[in-house]
Amino acid sequence: MLTVYLVLLLAIPSGVVVSALGALGHPSLIWGLVLLVWWAVYRLQMPASAPVSQPVRFAFVVLLVVVLVSFAAAMLRGQPEDQESPAVTAVIRMLSWAGVLLVAVDGIRTLHDLARMARQIGIGAGLLAALGLAQFLSGQALVDFFGTIPGLTMSGGIGERAGLIRSSGTAIHPLEYATAINAALPPVIAAAISRGFRSDHPRGSLWWWLPVGFIVVSSLVAVSRSAIIGCAVAVISMIPALPVRYRGLAIGTGAIVAIVTFAALPGLASTTFRLFSGAADDPSTLSRTRALERIPEFMSTSPLVGSGFGIFLPRYYFFDNQWVLIAIELGILGL
Repeated sequence: MLTVYLVLLLAIPSGVVVSALGALGHPSLIWGLVLLVWWAVYRLQMPASAPVSQPVRFAFVVLLVVVLVSFAAAMLRGQPEDQESPAVTAVIRMLSWAGVLLVAVDGIRTLHDLARMARQIGIGAGLLAALGLAQFLSGQALVDFFGTIPGLTMSGGIGERAGLIRSSGTAIHPLEYATAINAALPPVIAAAISRGFRSDHPRGSLWWWLPVGFIVVSSLVAVSRSAIIGCAVAVISMIPALPVRYRGLAIGTGAIVAIVTFAALPGLASTTFRLFSGAADDPSTLSRTRALERIPEFMSTSPLVGSGFGIFLPRYYFFDNQWVLIAIELGILGL
């Protein structure tokens, strides 16, 4: 069940929806709701026994309660008609995530199950990164055919910066794509170190380094500060997990991959350098930092539980900062 969700999440573009369902038509969202119903039925049929302590489940339930309280408070205050639908959609999206998390927390019971799931995430992230590289080299989205399937509509596509293609894989935006592959990078590295979490297997370790290479190179050619910083944090955090005899080799190989990548793609190194050296004068950076001054203004009406999850629309202000959006929509408790 979790594998099906992973395939729907990574293989189908984020901009693809079932036309008849609108914003609720994302295949992965629908499957997450299926998982929630399945989990609920399972829990109701469980025999009475001593409860198993699950801090992750408890923390998520607390967040879900905050979301529902915030939603109720927002509806009681009254909302413009065009904000009610996004609010309901946001709550349903949270319930879909709940289905995935609860099935994972209660369904993955052994190290074998966990290793198998981690391998699947590594394979999926590696294929997603390979798709991004293919998009970068070809200049084509390569997933447009989803929009031609009857009953489906598709939005999004690849963009560019400074004349360089910004890959988005199956994500709706390059930053979403970079976040997905870099979030998966630590377990992918762990899989490579342990031969796919099968340390007793004498062969197969090189194959598991391929996803690592795809993700690192994809982050370097993403033409994005966030992608490069995210990749660096993921890699540096995993260096202590490497066997001592391999650390120097891994760091040297990474440096060689970076040098070869920048050398093979003229203009990439200078563009990437300017992203960091010119950050102080970059319009996108300035808009984000100056926007922080307006946080108290938008939080003042409901600082504790926020304005309501999914209600703060871009027409009010475009923060481009998820922490800020959570603070405004879910307040201090949600943050």
